[in-house]
Amino acid sequence: SIGFNTGSGILSTPLQNTVATTITDVNIAISTNTASVGNNVYGVILNSSGAILATSTNTLTIANGDLGTIKTFTFTPNVSLAANQLVHIGMAQSTNATTGYYPFGSYNNANLTTVYNTCAIAGGALTPTTNLGQFGIEAVFNGSCALGVEETVFLDNDLRVFPNPASTN
Repeated sequence: SIGFNTGSGILSTPLQNTVATTITDVNIAISTNTASVGNNVYGVILNSSGAILATSTNTLTIANGDLGTIKTFTFTPNVSLAANQLVHIGMAQSTNATTGYYPFGSYNNANLTTVYNTCAIAGGALTPTTNLGQFGIEAVFNGSCALGVEETVFLDNDLRVFPNPASTN
């Protein structure tokens, strides 16, 4: 479990696509930290400088049934991104000055090299942080992605799948 204790803030991960795209939602893992129950979190998209581009239209007041699950945070309107535009997707944690809580679901992964960023709940300078484990976060995109099979190798039953560069969706 990761969080800002009694404080507030945003934890995010960088995202950059080589084609123009639209983000409709983010799916984020809620921790099993029982102190998180009754507290509010919501999805956020930040630009490369940490300014807030969008906040989700739904705020989650964490309930017992939300612990240890993946929750979807929707952006209305959807967020259009240019090709190669760097953004950060994440979740904001509201303040609870009485009871500290850690709503971000994560697990240890010795092979993980991802750097996550933190910033103030109003956005701002992104501070890189490591050793948080693997954060459960996923962007949901509008459109489709055509896939093709590069090759099939029967010796080791290897099937390689890749995005079709001819498709811009």
